[in-house]
Amino acid sequence: MPPGQFGNAGRNSIEGPGGVVFDMAFTKVIPMGDVRVLEFRAQMTNIFNTPQFTGIDANASSPSFGQVTSAGSMRKIQMQARFRF
Repeated sequence: MPPGQFGNAGRNSIEGPGGVVFDMAFTKVIPMGDVRVLEFRAQMTNIFNTPQFTGIDANASSPSFGQVTSAGSMRKIQMQARFRF
């Protein structure tokens, strides 16, 4: 096909890299009397810190054609404490 003309490839015919994400949360509840409760929580996303590649260069005229262009967020940990009364 001559340069500058559209081809006949179907939509979404180039598949990007797959992704596997494991999230986890831990909670510890400590009762303090009749109605008061102290709660600790740790929440983790992408706990095994696996790279999540989010796109590939699909422009056929680009020198980086077919290469991964970006990555998603890495491991995040959020901790919180809550006192309920």
